Amino acid sequence: MCRRRNLSWCDASRKEMSHMRYTEYGLHITLAELRRLLEYAENRARYGDMESCIYIKGGERPIITQYCVYAECNPINHTCLVK
Repeated sequence: MCRRRNLSWCDASRKEMSHMRYTEYGLHITLAELRRLLEYAENRARYGDMESCIYIKGGERPIITQYCVYAECNPINHTCLVK
């Protein structure tokens, strides 16, 4: 059984994600935001039953996803607030 709580990157960091956006060159993310995203992903891997890796799906609107080690859990979309 997955112990994952309904916490997500979106819930935890709505105010801090304001600079991430899609541009004609791809996903624009500051180094500080990338550091925060990675720290959050590492924390979720260590304490929240999430995989210790992230998946980046390319395309016109790239998506950064972290999956749960259990099939019953929902993945975390780290790009959920990108405009």
